[in-house]
Amino acid sequence: FIKGKARNGMHLLESDICFLELVDKIVFKFSEKDILLQNKANKSLQIDPTNNLILESLNAFRHLTSWNKKFEIYLDKHIPIGAGLGGGSADAAATLILLRKLFNDERKSKVVSITDLYEIADNLGSDIPACLESKDLKLSGYGNKIQRQIISKNYYFLLVNPNIKLSTKEVFNKFNI
Repeated sequence: FIKGKARNGMHLLESDICFLELVDKIVFKFSEKDILLQNKANKSLQIDPTNNLILESLNAFRHLTSWNKKFEIYLDKHIPIGAGLGGGSADAAATLILLRKLFNDERKSKVVSITDLYEIADNLGSDIPACLESKDLKLSGYGNKIQRQIISKNYYFLLVNPNIKLSTKEVFNKFNI
C-alpha cells in the first residue's frame, strides 16, 4: 500500500514480502578485468551488461573498501525483468553478501560489517536491504523500515508473467500523493 510521499520524494509504503524459490544464479571468478556474461537461452531475461545493479553493487563496494579485485561474473537469470519480483535487487544483495565474504576472508584486519552492507544496499535501492535479509518481512517507510514476520507455509503462489516490463520508478510516479 502506498501511504504518501516522504520529504526526499520517495513514496511511503506498507508492504508484506516473502521470498520464493525462484532464483537467479550468479557465479563470480577472479579475473584480469570485469566482465558480465549471461545465459543467452532466453532473450527476455537479458540485462544490460554495462549498466545493472550487479555492477552498481560491485562499484559501491569498491568505493567503500578501495578493493580493486576484478571479476568475471556469470548470470543465469530466471527471475523475470520488470515484473516487480525484485530480481535485480536480489542479485544486488547476493553480490554484496559475496563481496563482503571474499573481502573479509582476504583482509582480516579491515573487515566490512553487516551495517556497512546495509548502508550500501540502502543507497542502491529501497528493497535491496530487504533482499539482504531474504526472509518474510513487513516493510514500511520507503522500504527502509524492516520488521521480521512469519508467513504461513500453507500458501501457494502462482506467478503469471505477461512479458510486459514495468519500471518501478514509473509505476510509483503514477501515484500523485
